[in-house]
Amino acid sequence: MAKISFVYPIEEIIGKLKDKFGAGRHKAANAKGLRDQWTVHYGTRTTPVTEDEMAARTRFAAVQAMVNTRKKDGTKRAQDQADFKAQSAYKTLTAYLWHVCGEEYDASLESGE
Repeated sequence: MAKISFVYPIEEIIGKLKDKFGAGRHKAANAKGLRDQWTVHYGTRTTPVTEDEMAARTRFAAVQAMVNTRKKDGTKRAQDQADFKAQSAYKTLTAYLWHVCGEEYDASLESGE
C-alpha cells in the first residue's frame, strides 16, 4: 500500500504509486551523519542487453572474483599492503586491489589467455 506525507511540496513517498514505479525517502546514518536517502524504481527494462553491457558485466564479475581471491591469499597480502601504502591514488586497499586486478584482467584479454 502506498503512503504519502504532504509537506511542501512533498515530504515523503513510500511504496508503489503506479504499477512498476515506486519511490521512497528515509533517513539513514552513514559516515557523513544522518542523511536523506532516496530510492526510485522506474520499471522494467524494455531494450535488450547490448554486447558492451555484457562485456562490462563479465569484466566486473571476473575482477570481483579476482579481488576476493586475492584478499584471502595470505602469501600476497603483505606485498599488497606494502604496495598500497607506497601509493596515494587509491584511498582503500579494496579500491587498490580492484585497480590491480582490473589491469591483470585487461592484460589477460590482450594476450589472449
